[in-house]
Amino acid sequence: MFKLVLAAALISVIAAAPNCSIEDNKLLDKCNATMESLEKDWARFDDEESEYDVEFMKNFHEKCVASVECLEPGVCPFITETRQFYNENCLAAKIMSGAAYQCAKKLENMEKPDSLCDHFFTTDKCHMSPKTRCEFIAKRKPCVLQYYEEVCGPEILLQLENDSPFAEVLSCTDLID
Repeated sequence: MFKLVLAAALISVIAAAPNCSIEDNKLLDKCNATMESLEKDWARFDDEESEYDVEFMKNFHEKCVASVECLEPGVCPFITETRQFYNENCLAAKIMSGAAYQCAKKLENMEKPDSLCDHFFTTDKCHMSPKTRCEFIAKRKPCVLQYYEEVCGPEILLQLENDSPFAEVLSCTDLID
């Protein structure tokens, strides 16, 4: 569902970044330890080729957020691009550390009837237009929520119904006329 990617180029933060001011390069020096720690964690995890572990993702998310916050004052293109890249990975790590993602992973490996929730789980939604996808999801949302609750317990509904990335996907009503 989600894939974290850290560019090897980010390892070279120790060297002065091109087109950055002296202040921005000092900021990179200051943030380097946090960013290296994040990179080492990812490299260790990536080498293990294991499933995404909840605790690892929570820790990774915290380090990712710390890296973004450390880089916040920077204004040169290298820093703003790095910050944006980290933000995307932070969001993915946050999603992957949550109960909804863990439930989705559990459901992914379960055999389900093709017709479950009017083919919700067997239909390729990635190739639908945003509006069509939203309508497809909205129509099946009550069934999907009920199924998630049956498989993963009632606490899953809190994350699926409250302000979370999964809730945003399940309630994309802004795209429906």
